[in-house]
Amino acid sequence: MPDSAFTFAHLIFPLTFSFNAMITRLTLLFSLLALVTGLHAQTITSISPTSGSTAGGTNVTITGTDFTGATGVTIGGTAATAVTVVNDTTITATTPAGSAGTASVIVTTAGGSNAANTLYTYVAPPTVSAISPTSGSTAGGTNVTITGTDFTGATGVTIGGTAATAVTVVNDTTITATTPAGSAGTASVIVTTAGGSNAANTLYTYANEAPVITSNGGGAAASINVAENTTTVTTVTATDVDAGQTKTFSISGGADSAMFSIVPATGVLTFA
Repeated sequence: MPDSAFTFAHLIFPLTFSFNAMITRLTLLFSLLALVTGLHAQTITSISPTSGSTAGGTNVTITGTDFTGATGVTIGGTAATAVTVVNDTTITATTPAGSAGTASVIVTTAGGSNAANTLYTYVAPPTVSAISPTSGSTAGGTNVTITGTDFTGATGVTIGGTAATAVTVVNDTTITATTPAGSAGTASVIVTTAGGSNAANTLYTYANEAPVITSNGGGAAASINVAENTTTVTTVTATDVDAGQTKTFSISGGADSAMFSIVPATGVLTFA
């Protein structure tokens, strides 16, 4: 019996040791597997706005999953700046400069990087080369055609710093619009798109229109015949389409012009 018991004891302990070692290895394997599978590569679902200037500097919000601990953001292969991980699904950043066209938005974390995409588009700023006609009344209302490049998606047109009306983007190189009121002199024609705005210029000129006489026949000049021995003559009236202008009346000619005088400020005509 002792010999049998000794043999059994030698048999049982090796079996027990081997079983415990197997449990230890399996536990270690499962722990490592849990650690590895706990690292998820993030996904990106959107970026807002979806486009901006090739010069960069556009503030964007990136939406997706598993952003916590993000170590970098690139747009079109170049690192974005001012990157802030707001939470696990939101990052804010500022775009770097880039080339016109679509660009991939990539977020990198300990879990890796998301798949390449075409979520963002770099847009070249517009250029303005001409406007026709090149001048018009300070009262505005002149229909103009603007020529240049990269007008698609234009969000606004200003002339002399004031928004034009009836703006129509005909195609990538042509815009039609109606001029706003402006001050006499040259004015900058600016087109704005997602890519930014064109450089300042002096392509348009607001002309100071001549006033129009509205009495005594009317027009640019008026004439009057006065019967002999008449003491009361007339008051000349006029309008000026240029806002804020001061009208001044004068006698420009006539056979008997020396016999009359006119009050410059009021247009009252009397015998001299």
